[in-house]
Amino acid sequence: MKKKKTARTLGASATRKPAGERTGAALQRQSRVQRDIQRERERREAAFRLWHRTESRKRLRGIKPGMAQPPRPMRIAAEGDSWFDYPPQGFPGLGTGGVIRHLQKLLRIPILNYAHAGDEARHMLGVKQRTRLIGLLRDPEISPDVLLFSGGGNDIVGDSMVLWLRSRKPGLSWRDAVDRTRLGAILGVVMSAYEELVELILEYSDRCVLVLHSYSIPYPDGRGACLFFGPWLKPALQARGWTDPDEARRVVGDLLNTFRERQEKLAASNPSRIRMVQTQALLDRHDQWENELHPTSKGFRIVAEQFRAVILKGFGSTAVNRQS
Repeated sequence: MKKKKTARTLGASATRKPAGERTGAALQRQSRVQRDIQRERERREAAFRLWHRTESRKRLRGIKPGMAQPPRPMRIAAEGDSWFDYPPQGFPGLGTGGVIRHLQKLLRIPILNYAHAGDEARHMLGVKQRTRLIGLLRDPEISPDVLLFSGGGNDIVGDSMVLWLRSRKPGLSWRDAVDRTRLGAILGVVMSAYEELVELILEYSDRCVLVLHSYSIPYPDGRGACLFFGPWLKPALQARGWTDPDEARRVVGDLLNTFRERQEKLAASNPSRIRMVQTQALLDRHDQWENELHPTSKGFRIVAEQFRAVILKGFGSTAVNRQS
């Protein structure tokens, strides 16, 4: 028996847009978002360039003939995901800043931040962003001494994480939860992006040092950010039966530890040009996390302090302090 259409359903049918129109609107929104991201990156680059021009002029004032030219300001750039760009553009109420915002305050110099929340490592080395990175490395005015990179987290976690987890069964422990073959496949893609990044730095810069980090082990408790983002961990873990909170966190830790080992192997291949910031053990309290993926502002500051220590160790305190 056919169900009669009520006035309400008829009204809904009359106002509902055809699938093609809905798809077109979605593509237009996506295009606007991408344009906004590009404009924001251009704005950040213009501000960074202006600061360095102004700072260089200041250093040349008062220089008399025969005096040594003062050192130029140190240049630091960043590419990455939401750990470097938090809160996301357009959502200022979600937090008070990621690693880069805190690191700038600690070093007291600006950092050219190309990072965008949600970016995956493989996309950061795709054609468009790769081309921009090459342009940066070749730019005589703002070519960085240090490039900070945060990538891989978005590639490994999320709904797709269910693909490299085994189902919870009697006799299995959290150590058996990760399918090593499948995880190796996705990490192979991620590390290809890292390797490409290293190759670009070595080809287009004779001094730039790459600084990496390995995230920290979060609590998969189902907390997202606002109503729009997340959760990223708990759904996939629950789908495979890993519902015990302690076991679930250990499983996530296993994933990130494996990723860290691959990063460290890459860093060891060229220690003069690649540095690792050891961050995994830094945030071991639940109250240091704002949600499943992002630390609180205080947590981000703790991570930024580790970045600062690595930069000062590699370049010396005078290299940074001379900018102030």
